Amino acid sequence: MKRVSGGSDGAISCSSSTDAKCKVEDDPSPSSSSKTRRREELSPSKKVKQDTSGQRSTMNSPTSTEHSPTAESTGVTTPVSVSCGPLNVPGVDYDVDPKLWTPDVAARWAQAVTGSETCAATFRREEVDGDAMLMMGFDDLRSHLSFTFGPAKKLQLAIEQLKVFRDQKYGTP
Repeated sequence: MKRVSGGSDGAISCSSSTDAKCKVEDDPSPSSSSKTRRREELSPSKKVKQDTSGQRSTMNSPTSTEHSPTAESTGVTTPVSVSCGPLNVPGVDYDVDPKLWTPDVAARWAQAVTGSETCAATFRREEVDGDAMLMMGFDDLRSHLSFTFGPAKKLQLAIEQLKVFRDQKYGTP
């Protein structure tokens, strides 16, 4: 069984049960489209890196260890939905309790969330006002309003964020 591992320096090492060694060389031929080629040798060479640890080497993704959200997030952060409103939608007044929105306002908001005029038309046709919208869950959006998965999921998340915004700004009656 042959194992091949590569590092960030471009070197490739391998080991196998028959103790064959591999190395990577620059390909001097201009006709080759590949910059490197692999050559197997049966005799050891000083240029060959030998895997003696007995452990499998792995390549690290450049983004897997360079960015740690927990290392950067210190202190308390305010959600965007609380600081500037859940979504800046023309014609939607966040100074009015979302529970009091008319079906037209709720429809404009739903269209902004999903990017779909069809969703807005459904809100209007079904007379979904702010109060009804705040009570809707994913199943309601999928089953009763017949939204496809994507728009239903977007609306569900946005409704949950709107509930948090509403609770913080207006309190729950």
